[in-house]
Amino acid sequence: AALDTAARSVTLASGERIAYSAVLLATGGHLRRLAIPGSELPGVLGLRTLDDAAALAPRLQPGAQLVVIGGGFIGLEVAASARARGCRVSVVEGAPRLLGRAVPASVGARVLALHRAHGVDVRVGIAPTAIVDAGSGRLGVQLADGSELVADTVLVGIGIEPAVELARTAGLSVGRGVRVNAELATSAPGVWAAGDVVEFPSRVSGAPIRQETWHNAETQARTAA
Repeated sequence: AALDTAARSVTLASGERIAYSAVLLATGGHLRRLAIPGSELPGVLGLRTLDDAAALAPRLQPGAQLVVIGGGFIGLEVAASARARGCRVSVVEGAPRLLGRAVPASVGARVLALHRAHGVDVRVGIAPTAIVDAGSGRLGVQLADGSELVADTVLVGIGIEPAVELARTAGLSVGRGVRVNAELATSAPGVWAAGDVVEFPSRVSGAPIRQETWHNAETQARTAA
């Protein structure tokens, strides 16, 4: 519930206080919501937790139409899994290429070709503008080019918002994530942070970056430890 960096204590929701000599913030993130009309309609799902996966799985039936919004790791993994289950799949990515924040353009181009070869309708450089009720339990995803995709399920995979609330309330330096140095130390003595929640200096450019990948979280766990 609270982090007191001066007293070096953590307060739990129960009110219990735990003293620390060192503390690691690994609070991860929350799903980023799609800020367009209709994004809260039934059948518009995200994928972050086990409950999310349990809600999505029974919808991926042969012949079902899935529209994935977001061409990052989560969206593309679901697209591939859905195709393997016999779904008809469209991927909509507003950026000019897939995996723009994660891999070089040449790798993104190969991933694009691979998905299209497996029958995925991939549309890049086109943003969704609204999601509407298309009747009979179906959804219509309206795109900026004036076209519309009809879907039984819409999966939104547009990344996360880092869970910086605890850090911000504690007075830690926060930018696009909890700011840390190369050793993952925050602005408060004795407090480190790692994983999806942090903004850290790139080893290539030195500029502050964020990464939302399991590999980054695993590597940073070792560094922090």
